[in-house]
Amino acid sequence: MPDGSEIASDNTALGTLEATFYRSTVGQIQFLAHMVRYDVAHPISRLGQYSQSPTEGARKALVRVLGYLAKTPDFRIEGQIHGDGDKVEVYSDSDHGGDKHVTTRSHTGNLICLNGVPVHWRSAKQPVTALSSAEAEIYALSEAVKCGRLFQWRCEEMGMPMEWPMKIWVDNDQAVVFQKGTCVNSKLKGTFDMRLKWIGELKEANIIQGAKVDREKNLSDILTHCQPSGKFTKAVLQIQQHHKKFSGQQSFQDTGRGRLVSTLRSYLGRVQSRNSLHSIGEMAYRRRRLPFN
Repeated sequence: MPDGSEIASDNTALGTLEATFYRSTVGQIQFLAHMVRYDVAHPISRLGQYSQSPTEGARKALVRVLGYLAKTPDFRIEGQIHGDGDKVEVYSDSDHGGDKHVTTRSHTGNLICLNGVPVHWRSAKQPVTALSSAEAEIYALSEAVKCGRLFQWRCEEMGMPMEWPMKIWVDNDQAVVFQKGTCVNSKLKGTFDMRLKWIGELKEANIIQGAKVDREKNLSDILTHCQPSGKFTKAVLQIQQHHKKFSGQQSFQDTGRGRLVSTLRSYLGRVQSRNSLHSIGEMAYRRRRLPFN
């Protein structure tokens, strides 16, 4: 997956037609990432920041994402159906100042699993600049609380019994300490207005329960950090196999393959019209020869 240095490697502005093509491709991948491909939610979120004024570096990073999609057409979300009750897991993470080439704001990542199957994910830039990693984690935690509560409320409306308080897994000790209010002299004192409603909800023990998890086991880490190929593949595999912790009798899967083929075919058609099949992503797509039916 592309990182900030690759995106910022060339700040040459794209022409009008290239910029339109860039925005169109990013929009298609964003839809795909929203529906099934959580593995590209983070890079496409970063690339979306360049939609107003796309650069050559951003275009190169976009081609890398397309190359990855071309090589992983069989990506799918799998799970098992069982009658032992439903369990919701919420993971939260942040990348403090991860977009330094573009902005000082941090990135938030939230992932919700139902019986080990990812059903909701979000990767987005935070609204304000965080002064510390702990502050960034707390903002991310507050977003996880909102998403988690809404998801459990919807489940309850469908007649699914939910467990309260809702447990949220984070990999930052300060966020857990802040949520539980066990450290009066925290370094975060004065950073947040403790009278704000969302701060009060964050500290309600009957609503949420913060829990510490190692970064390697934090499933939302993939939504906030640019990772090397090997580590990234391992993180995706960990999420894909997470449902195996839950026993089941009937399997199901969702691939989103039709939308992926449509996106890649649209991209390849435009590239061929310009006779510029020179990038790794384009060549990887051609070698794959995906079926279009």
